[in-house]
Amino acid sequence: MAKKTKQEAQQERLSLAEKRNRQERRNKKSRKEREQEKRKKKQERDRRKQKNIPTTAQQSIPYIRMLQDGICQVTKTFFSKTIQFYDINYQLALNEDKTTIFENYCDFLNYFDSSISVQLSFINQQVDVAEFEKSIDIPDQNDDFNAIRDEYRTMLKNQLSKGNNGLVKTKYITFGIEAESLKVARPRLERIETDILNNFKVLGAQAHSLNGLERLEILYHVFNQDRIEPFKFQYKMLPETGLKTKDFIAPTSFNFSKNQTFLMGRTMGSVSYLQILAPELTDRMLADFLDVDDSINVNIHIQSIDQSSAIKMIKSKISDLDKMKIEEQKRAVRSGYDMDVLPSDLVTYGEEAKNLLEDLQSRNERMFLVTVVFLNTAKNKQELENVVFQTAGIAQKYNCALKRLDYQQEPGLMSSLPLGKNWIPIKRALTTTSTAIFVPFTTQELFMGGESIYYGLNALSNNLIMADRKKLKNPNGLILGTPGSGKSFSAKREILNVFLITNDDIIYSKGDKTKCVIVNSIDNKNDIYAYLYGILWDLNLITSDDERFEAYDAYEQWRLEDKTVNLHLERCWEVLKSMGYAQEYEVVSNVSNLYWNYAAQSNGAIIIALLDTTFNKNMLAMDKLKLILNSSEKDIKTKHYFLTDSDNMQYLSDEKGTLGGHWKLKIYGELNCKSANHYIDKGQYVRNRVFFKSESDAISAGYRPCAVCMREKYDLWKKLQK
Repeated sequence: MAKKTKQEAQQERLSLAEKRNRQERRNKKSRKEREQEKRKKKQERDRRKQKNIPTTAQQSIPYIRMLQDGICQVTKTFFSKTIQFYDINYQLALNEDKTTIFENYCDFLNYFDSSISVQLSFINQQVDVAEFEKSIDIPDQNDDFNAIRDEYRTMLKNQLSKGNNGLVKTKYITFGIEAESLKVARPRLERIETDILNNFKVLGAQAHSLNGLERLEILYHVFNQDRIEPFKFQYKMLPETGLKTKDFIAPTSFNFSKNQTFLMGRTMGSVSYLQILAPELTDRMLADFLDVDDSINVNIHIQSIDQSSAIKMIKSKISDLDKMKIEEQKRAVRSGYDMDVLPSDLVTYGEEAKNLLEDLQSRNERMFLVTVVFLNTAKNKQELENVVFQTAGIAQKYNCALKRLDYQQEPGLMSSLPLGKNWIPIKRALTTTSTAIFVPFTTQELFMGGESIYYGLNALSNNLIMADRKKLKNPNGLILGTPGSGKSFSAKREILNVFLITNDDIIYSKGDKTKCVIVNSIDNKNDIYAYLYGILWDLNLITSDDERFEAYDAYEQWRLEDKTVNLHLERCWEVLKSMGYAQEYEVVSNVSNLYWNYAAQSNGAIIIALLDTTFNKNMLAMDKLKLILNSSEKDIKTKHYFLTDSDNMQYLSDEKGTLGGHWKLKIYGELNCKSANHYIDKGQYVRNRVFFKSESDAISAGYRPCAVCMREKYDLWKKLQK
């Protein structure tokens, strides 16, 4: 083998050295990569440890423990309690009452200082319709009226479909504080709880504190909307099973992989927040959101700002705006423009900031950070999009916007729980008045179980009104209403309802609106006259000084034999019948009333005379009766008519009147007037019907022409009035 030259040996050494260097570089690179991978893994572990990313559904629920007394430890230093309050009739109240409620609610909000976090929760949840219908079901009884009960059940189910009784609407207020320990937090929470209950009492709303079991039940129904099952949990089960409270309320799973929706078991949901764009809001907005006929959860997080800090912040903003104004003025001077001409936005913001500062300093206003969160749920994506669209439409109606929480569905869902903690960083600063515009009251619902009676539909929500008066503080009732509004029908319906549902004894008693007398014979009307005599005596139309009636006392003598007296009384009776104050009819022998039935069996055909005692309020009727009583026997015997003279006084005439009129409305017209005859057929005109001999008498008495039958004369009268 040939010996290598010196040059070849050197070349080989260089080649080996280069090879070793390459190998070292490769090894060095791989070490760097391995170190980088190690660092990345460590950072990932630290990040997961820092954020505490949950791996189970139970770990996603953001509280540490729920105590039996209702105190929830949300974080290590944050504790909260929940109070359930009930509705009052705010939307149906008078404007003065609305103003009072609103002012009291403003004072209620001002009570909370910066150390107290407040959350108002309004939860509408679906219930089992079949179970709900059972609550209004009328069970059959062993009688002959089950067919009527079945018809009544059908009517109640039809009325049920008009409202949203398939939804259970509940309202809560949750308040929380920061504290070092439970021992420190408990007495202060109890103090705040007492103050809040007193404030609700001032507002006229009922309220009570929730214990731990009741708060867990709320969370259970929020998380498990895919199954309508009762909440089966007792605190004594914890040591027996070794489980925690979260294990009893958690859904089967959470899925927050989507940016705008999430899955909670088999329920799909979406969380949005309200972007307030309107310069002014109305107190109807929250009520419209709660009227949605689907499952919806509305939460309002309120955090008060310290008054001094708020004023300092507003002053700082005003200083910034003034600085911007100066810069704009300098720029305008350098450019040769008028320095008083400023951008409109800058002027507007400056004025608003000054008004806000004035409100905080002199008008008992405070500053709050408000976040309004909406939780919509549905069975599938299509239904969810429909209900979100409906909710967004309501917000748009009030010049606001409903924005989805992109990639923040999990903190949005947890902020929708009544725990008092807000995990959403989106907040809007509002004053006390602006915050109080979200008045948490709409209309009071009355729906009681058991032997409840149907009283109609709520005027605002169309929900059934079912009440058992025996369970109320005052079981008495009084039906008021205008004529023809249905008072008698309401009373009969309640009697029927009590008869069909309960086994109570029903006692019916007619009031004193009408008086009645039973006459023994059709031909003998002396009993009617004697009865009428007593009524006229009560009204002081007959006195003992009157010689014609002195000898005839109706309270002592039931037979009036004097023909003159009977003739006067007969004419009075005819007047009252013509004006609709008296009725006369024959009673058949099968009358249900025991007394009437007895009289019919013993005396044969009888006459019942009814006299409406309200005629003493009609001066026209009183004048006609006085005119008869003061007339002579000769005037009474002859055929006569009641006419009205030019002084608007009644008088007896042998001739008929040529024109008719309305005594109260002061209208005259033809006897065949369609409008007058229409109301006469209804019985609404006769009590004020008058007649005139001539048109000049009607005009002199202060009557004007009818716009229906005397149109030309009415138009002329109208022109003269102008």
